Amino acid sequence: MIGRHFMYKQVYLHHIRRVYDIHLKDFLLAWLPTGKFSIQLEKHLTVSDGEVLTAIRKAYEGQHLEQHTLARRIQSREHFRRFYEAAPYDVEGGKLQPGKAIAQAAEKKFGADLIRYDYIQPKAAAPIFPVLVFDGSVESSLQRSQILARMPEIGVDNVFCDKSIRLEAIAWRDENKKSILGL
Repeated sequence: MIGRHFMYKQVYLHHIRRVYDIHLKDFLLAWLPTGKFSIQLEKHLTVSDGEVLTAIRKAYEGQHLEQHTLARRIQSREHFRRFYEAAPYDVEGGKLQPGKAIAQAAEKKFGADLIRYDYIQPKAAAPIFPVLVFDGSVESSLQRSQILARMPEIGVDNVFCDKSIRLEAIAWRDENKKSILGL
């Protein structure tokens, strides 16, 4: 359970891996004819990872193409950089999703094309499961393990910006965070 917790926190939910998901989604929205995969099975199955990777490469090489910038972010590792990560004390102002408030204000300041918001609602890190005790009784895993009971929730509440404005965005965040979050 502890290994699973750290795999989620440090690998699956790592901010750089998450921003590449955002960039891939942005690319697919622009590249797919309707912005979505087909719901017709035959058409859906014709779009494999190979086709998507080829499309990214072609868009990257074709500077005149509409998706060039989106592809360049993926192909050249020019991903957006995190400039805000919610901390537990940021919720004190009453904002349940402080990153959302920061992202909305940042979009007004810098433009929606330069800001991306990523949120996954916090959930319990350790699942509750029955444990058979030596005397034959059954108890909750959280009753039997203090470590599992104390594991912090896992969630994501990040705001990313284009690397060209990162320093300016950090300075803006430091100057405006308290007023935006009502702290």
